[in-house]
Amino acid sequence: MNPLLALETTSEICSVALGYGRIILAESRVAPRRHNELILAMIERLFTASELARDELDLVAFSCGPGSFTGVRMGAGVAQGIAQGLGINVVPVPTSDAMAHRARRLNPGLSRFTIKRKSHKGKAYVSHYEVVSGTPECVTPDQLKNVEEIYRLEHVVSDTDVRVSAEDVLAVALERLDSQVAPQRALPYLIEGDTPYVEWGSRRERDDSQHESRT
Repeated sequence: MNPLLALETTSEICSVALGYGRIILAESRVAPRRHNELILAMIERLFTASELARDELDLVAFSCGPGSFTGVRMGAGVAQGIAQGLGINVVPVPTSDAMAHRARRLNPGLSRFTIKRKSHKGKAYVSHYEVVSGTPECVTPDQLKNVEEIYRLEHVVSDTDVRVSAEDVLAVALERLDSQVAPQRALPYLIEGDTPYVEWGSRRERDDSQHESRT
């Protein structure tokens, strides 16, 4: 394994992982609204423990959402900043894919299942997976659903049962090295109808309007 740094910041957990050779170093902390205070120091500790230099890093992966808008943006920003400074690429990993990987690892008997992750009040992100050749494949990507709709679904894996970490992001990224992109193209994954999507869209519309007025 060439050196790869992975980040997970989309929930209350702030998590980083560094994989190189057959070694994986990781640190995770439950730290609501404190990710920005912790993540750079956590990354630095992994590099110190590994005795790797920053410029030996080959790729950065991050959990790209959907999830906490602030957390997703911060993960993207840190991944982009590190990659841009080193001249390397980024692998954005949908958060539900990382969670599906962990769910399958914890329960190898899963074959078809639904991932449910909390969004804002009364809503949840829902995606559907089918295991193909031992690997969870997304058959229906994240949608925003009312919580009461989810009770009718079978084989639901909730984020209260399975906590995703940067180690899961790293594992999925290693399976998708062909999806790496330049840092400026490593963007958060937002879905229509979610508050972050609406806020992002409104901000883009305002920026475009201001740009047009100046020109």
